[in-house]
Amino acid sequence: MKYILLTFLVLFATDLQAYSPVMTETDKPFEEIVISMNEEGQKQSYLGLLETYPHLYEFTLTEETVLQAQTRQRAEEGAYPVNLILVSVHPDTYSISEVARLNSPISERTEDFVESLGISVYESEWLEIELEPGLYRLEVSTPRNEDPYELNFGIDSVNNSYFGTFTTVWKVQHHFKYNWTQYFRSTYVLYQIGIIILLGGFFYVIKMRKKRNADTAA
Repeated sequence: MKYILLTFLVLFATDLQAYSPVMTETDKPFEEIVISMNEEGQKQSYLGLLETYPHLYEFTLTEETVLQAQTRQRAEEGAYPVNLILVSVHPDTYSISEVARLNSPISERTEDFVESLGISVYESEWLEIELEPGLYRLEVSTPRNEDPYELNFGIDSVNNSYFGTFTTVWKVQHHFKYNWTQYFRSTYVLYQIGIIILLGGFFYVIKMRKKRNADTAA
């Protein structure tokens, strides 16, 4: 039993940096969601729910940086595309200037079944642009602003083959409003459960063999 417990600890303590999305919430309309950017650009995923108004992600760059951003949303009939508008903010007047925009229709987005998450998503193309030092805001919106979305920064942050924990899979599926049965479509979940079952069976056989040998010796 101690070996099985150790196996559980190893499985649940895997590297969360592989994919660990952050839930974002706002208390009032158009409240800035302040995020940090390092010198290599942000490599992180955010999960948000639009509720009648766009979300604004604000960040400051201290040196030239190549920004890479992409949106994901649940693949379903009648979906509205999750769009991005990047603006720069003047440090003194706080006036804004549009820098880039991503607003391709759903028909031009890629539908992908993310096996490790067990869900189907529409993925936008990557918005990739070199930015000067300064203050920026990235607006996330849809035509109706009533949709869950995932915002990814950094192409390397999106890993379709590995996810940190069972909890991560559950959190993302719940965010996109899937029911609990979808959980078992995740290859990550099935793979880990399979390992646990095999190890449990292995140690059970060893235990029974030792018990039979002890009974024979007696």
